[in-house]
Amino acid sequence: MKKSILMLGLSLLSVGSYAISNTSVSPTIIFGIQDKTKQEIGVDELPENVKESIAKHHKGAVISKAYKWYRGDTFIGYEVVITQDDKKDEVVKFDKDGKLAKGLDN
Repeated sequence: MKKSILMLGLSLLSVGSYAISNTSVSPTIIFGIQDKTKQEIGVDELPENVKESIAKHHKGAVISKAYKWYRGDTFIGYEVVITQDDKKDEVVKFDKDGKLAKGLDN
């Protein structure tokens, strides 16, 4: 019985080490992550629909910073840092058309 348990443990270790040694990171994924950049802009440069969305969904919030996101030379969206009454910063993202977005991974 002890030999069976020992053999099972050794076989699981060898399968696990094989799986770890044969994993790789795609260079395309790394390139995609490194290719994104953001540029700080003034709050007055944000589109009106972005400002209206923040006013509607985050009542009383103050926009403290705004950014434009790019993938290479292509503009992909906005990132806005807002401060609520409780003084905690929150990041809100918008797509290139100024519509609320979950992320800038598009």
